[in-house]
Amino acid sequence: MLTVGRIWGGAAMRIRSTLVGLKLVTLAVVIIGVAIGATLAGEPAGAAFPGKNGKVIFQSNRGAGINIHSMNPDGSNVVDLTSNPGTKETYPKSSSDGREIAFGYTNQDIYKMNSDGSGVQQLTIDAALDEYPTWSPDGSKIAFHSNRDGDWQIFVMDSDGTNQANISQNAFRDVFPAWSPDGTKIAFKRGTTTSAEIYVMDAPSGLNQTRLTFNSGDDGVPAWSPDGSKIAFSQGSDIWVMDADGNNPHDLLGDGVGSDGEPAWSPDGTKIIFNSNRGGSGDIWMVDADGNIATLQNITSDNPGTDGSPDWQPIVTSFPSNSWDKESGVRLASSNAPHVVDIAGCGGLRMFVNTVTFPNRIESSSSVDGLTWTAVQTELSEGGVDGSVSVGTPFVMEVSAGYRMYYTAGMGDGTTEIWSAFSDDCEVWVKEALRVDHGGPTDPDSNGVSTPSIVQVPGGCLRMYFDTWDGTNNRIMSALSCDGGFVWTKDAGIRLDIASGQPDAAGVSRHFAVELPNGRMRLYYTGDDDTTCCDVIMKATSTDAEGLVFPDKAGRVVLVSPGGPNDPAGVAHPSVLQIASETYRMYYVGLSAHSVISAITNPGVVLDTDGDGCTDYAEIQSKATPATGGGRDPKNPWDFYDVETISGPGKDGVVDLLFDILSVINHYQPAIGGAPPYDAHYDRGPSTGPNPWNMTGPDGVIDLLNDILGVVLQGNHNCK
Repeated sequence: MLTVGRIWGGAAMRIRSTLVGLKLVTLAVVIIGVAIGATLAGEPAGAAFPGKNGKVIFQSNRGAGINIHSMNPDGSNVVDLTSNPGTKETYPKSSSDGREIAFGYTNQDIYKMNSDGSGVQQLTIDAALDEYPTWSPDGSKIAFHSNRDGDWQIFVMDSDGTNQANISQNAFRDVFPAWSPDGTKIAFKRGTTTSAEIYVMDAPSGLNQTRLTFNSGDDGVPAWSPDGSKIAFSQGSDIWVMDADGNNPHDLLGDGVGSDGEPAWSPDGTKIIFNSNRGGSGDIWMVDADGNIATLQNITSDNPGTDGSPDWQPIVTSFPSNSWDKESGVRLASSNAPHVVDIAGCGGLRMFVNTVTFPNRIESSSSVDGLTWTAVQTELSEGGVDGSVSVGTPFVMEVSAGYRMYYTAGMGDGTTEIWSAFSDDCEVWVKEALRVDHGGPTDPDSNGVSTPSIVQVPGGCLRMYFDTWDGTNNRIMSALSCDGGFVWTKDAGIRLDIASGQPDAAGVSRHFAVELPNGRMRLYYTGDDDTTCCDVIMKATSTDAEGLVFPDKAGRVVLVSPGGPNDPAGVAHPSVLQIASETYRMYYVGLSAHSVISAITNPGVVLDTDGDGCTDYAEIQSKATPATGGGRDPKNPWDFYDVETISGPGKDGVVDLLFDILSVINHYQPAIGGAPPYDAHYDRGPSTGPNPWNMTGPDGVIDLLNDILGVVLQGNHNCK
């Protein structure tokens, strides 16, 4: 990240209004090149989507400084989230929704950032030392310890840094707060560095301070189990676990090896991670929560430096519900098999469909709101050198340097195969080599394979689910690719089979795979229901992260079943898109008129926490990089530089040169040489903290690096 102080704000650098034109624009353009280069060096790459995968976050000196890192629980895919050489960022703690990380910066103040390392904000600003933040379960407050009142005390503040208050208020040394999962208690360490005990107090008042441990040594760094029933803590050089009321304390490992400390629980409460030098250097270790020594493993053994202060990012469990409400109107007529994607290179929302007219072809439409669609063009036609006579059932995904479309190709021999095409703009597609061929006479898919749908699975691999026809019924099978989707190996066995007596007894097909936030896979699919004469949309959820076992076929998605003027003959071809933090839209085909219609979960719930006109989900999922103004904070209305319309102050949905950049330049220095008066509307906050581009609010001055250059950096960045 680029750390910039306010070096341009002095009187010597003040620019009169006569220089507001080309010179200042040129200066901003020159500086932007330097700034982008500097920020890209610290851009977080490959970090977890906030709250999704249960990553482990920790501090490490494996770089040029002590920075915050994330990794998978097995130690793989280590990502430096802060990348600040020469700084010290410590004690990372994840919010309960997994979206943010609070941490200490250079042993001085508390900061927070998004879980991918973007959007850094400074929360405390004082001459004292503020350290070890911990979030309240609802994310509204952060507790931390500070020596600002003399000795170390526990403080609580709102999660935006306001309303800081000392809640422990006594003559003792109180440190290492830990908020209970139900939000009612804060556990903490009280005492010296050699003799201390674990206490709890009411949160956030600090009342009813109660001692839990009674040992002669040093007890500290408490950590609550996810269900709130137990507390892990360090006792001397060992990890101990006790009931939440202090009863039944016991040494977790009891082997007396090395020095263990700073425990943290896995989201499901089955494992405990901690830092230890038992391997010779400072590493992060993991063991079953019952202390079974056979499960003990070093998960950062590849680092010769020191790793510590681990915390386990929660796994968010919200995902599409079973209740879907149909929305009014037909969205796209005379089409079949919709696949809706939300990727910037395709112009935002793009629906790919294969037509039901013959010969088949794949077409697309674009949309701003997801409800009204405008035809774009024919994307891919039948025939050509691949020998196919028709194309259909498209699935589009983002790949390196472009986009790949997997589609069904009807062959001249009556079978179907899955082929692919590549595009760097979603407009012109170049057909590629065969991906998944149909099998031989003994294979269940000997008649062909179709309907590709792809999800990412652990290890960086991709799994494709596809339909097969065994001569009697349709089934859903799968193939695996670990080379970016070029070579596919069919998985042994059938992933979703027919079951006698079920609504889908006549076959399953025309599916869509969704990766759930809890690490499982869900298949929405068409079930051929003989009991009602028609196709219905059903679901199955995997019980393993690999997406191979699907025991849950408990009923159809009832509100997306035949009925009404649009779909009396049945419904099929579901495609699911997340449109907000807990809101999903399903596009599907009403078979009577082959028209695409839609249904929604949590209707009307589209969160826009900061009220800037962009949904929380759109901000989190921003495809722009933090270095160029993306990675926005859904709770911060000051991080978007859409400030001017053609008629004056206001948002028009676009960050552009003419209105937004020039209007802020026009107010560069208030009341200097006849310049326009200061206007807080164009003031986007102070340049403080490791990342100055995430603004926190007006600071009373409109300056070059913050306000003008901030707009330049965020040019071409909008809600998508």
